[in-house]
Amino acid sequence: MTSRRAATVTLALHAALPHLVAQSPATRTAAGLDDLDGFVNGLLDTVYGAP
Repeated sequence: MTSRRAATVTLALHAALPHLVAQSPATRTAAGLDDLDGFVNGLLDTVYGAP
């Protein structure tokens, strides 16, 4: 794991948090955050490559 990849994951998750806690379900769905597990797995696959 490189520090740049770790920073990318951290920043993406921090950017997603406000949508998860403060927005309506429709806004979360539009941002692709209605499935947190899918979002995180997709993010990790993008940054680190799918297993």
